[in-house]
Amino acid sequence: MKQENIIEVSIICIVFNHAKFIQKTMEGFLMQKTKFPYEIIIHDDASTDGTVEILQEYQRQYPDKIHLLLEKENQYSKGKGILKLCFPEVKGKYIAITDGDDEWIYDRKLQEQYNLMEKNPNISFCFHNVIKKNMQTGEQEEQIKDMRSGILNKKEIILEPQGRAPTTSFFFRSEYIGEIPEFSYCASVEDDPIRFYYACKGEIFYIDKIWAIRNFMHEESWNYQMRDKSFEIRYIKKYLKYLVEFNNYSKRKYDIFLQEKIYYLCFWAIELLQPEIMDKKNLRKIINVFWKETESKFSEIFNQIYKQMLPRCMDYLEIEVERFIEKSKEKRGKLYLYGTGEVAKKYGEKLEYMKLSFAGFVISDNQKKRDSFMGRKVWKIAELDKEKSYIWLTLNDKNTKEVLGDIEHKDYKHILYKEPDKPFLWKSKE
Repeated sequence: MKQENIIEVSIICIVFNHAKFIQKTMEGFLMQKTKFPYEIIIHDDASTDGTVEILQEYQRQYPDKIHLLLEKENQYSKGKGILKLCFPEVKGKYIAITDGDDEWIYDRKLQEQYNLMEKNPNISFCFHNVIKKNMQTGEQEEQIKDMRSGILNKKEIILEPQGRAPTTSFFFRSEYIGEIPEFSYCASVEDDPIRFYYACKGEIFYIDKIWAIRNFMHEESWNYQMRDKSFEIRYIKKYLKYLVEFNNYSKRKYDIFLQEKIYYLCFWAIELLQPEIMDKKNLRKIINVFWKETESKFSEIFNQIYKQMLPRCMDYLEIEVERFIEKSKEKRGKLYLYGTGEVAKKYGEKLEYMKLSFAGFVISDNQKKRDSFMGRKVWKIAELDKEKSYIWLTLNDKNTKEVLGDIEHKDYKHILYKEPDKPFLWKSKE
C-alpha cells in the first residue's frame, strides 16, 4: 500500500508575465480530484506584471502543496533550460507540465493520466487534446484533429500530422529525467526534446479527450514572438542543430521522419532569408545558393546537416524512388502513380517540380473511370502493359496493403510501395 503522504505527481508550471491567466491556471491545479497527493512546482522567470504577488498569495493559502521557484533575472533570455532548473525539485513518480497561460478544465485529468501509466508500464509518456484559443482573434479550435486514442507510430511522434502535442497535456515518468541529454536543453523549445527523448524510453500514448485550454498569440506567448523574423531564424538555427544531435542519440531510429522535418525547417529558413530563390526549379541549386548566402550565419550547424543528412533528404525523393524511376527510363518503361488522392497528388507535384516525367495515374478496375487527374491521363490497371509499366503505389497505408496484394496476384512486374515506418520497397519480376 502507498503511504498517503507520498507525492505521486509533480506538476511543473512555467510562468513569465502571466498575471492575466495565472489564477485560472492555479484553479485548474487545485480542483484536481485524485486518490494521491500531488505537488505544484512553479517556476517564475522574473515576471514584472504582478504574477509573483498572485503566486505568493496562493502559496500562503496552500503552503504544503505549492513550491515557488522565483528568479530575480530572466533565465530563458540567458539560454537556460527552464525544465532543467525544475527537475531537481520533483518528488513525484510522474510529472505533469503546463505553462502559466494555460488552463486545465477537467478535474480528473491527473487521475486518468496516472491510471493509464500505472496500468501500462510500457508507456513512458502520454498527452491529450486541448482547445487552442487565439488571444488576438478569439478563434477557438481543437489542437489535434482526427486522431484516435492509442500508441503513436514513428511518423506521428516526429511529424505530428494531426497537430502538435500540447505542452499543457504532457504527463511522463520522472525516473528518466536524470538521463536527459544536455543538448535537449539547448534547443529552441523544450517540449519537443522532452517528448522525443521519452519516445526512446517507451511508448507514447495519445488520449483523445479535451481536458485543457491553450491560450496563444498573446504578447508574452512564444507564438507571438515568432512574428519577429530574427526570432524565427534563431529558433530554426537551434532546432536544426538539436535534430541532428537527437538523430545520432536515438541511433537513427526516426531517421526518415527527421530528414523530412529538417527539410521543412530548411525551406522555412530559405523563405525568411532569401525568398526570391524559391522560384528556381532546381532543388540542388536552391540548396547551393542557400548555403552560400547563409554560410557565415549557419556554418557550424549547416556543415553538420549538409554532411550527415541534407545530401539525402534534400534530393526530395528517397534513393529507392530515384532508382525505380531511373530503371523505368533505362528499360524504356512507363512510370505510373497508382491513386488519385492526396498522397498521389503530393508525389505527382514533387515529380513535376523536379521535372521528372511520368505517364499518368492509375486506378483499380472497380473504380469509376475518370479521364484526368492533375491534368494527366488516368488509366485503369487492366489497360497497362504488365511488362513495361512501373507502378508506384501512392496510397495511404491501408489501401497500399490491399492494392499491393491485388496487382501482385495479377502478375504486374514492377511495383514500388511503402509500408508504415519503413523505407520504400521495390518488387520486380524480371
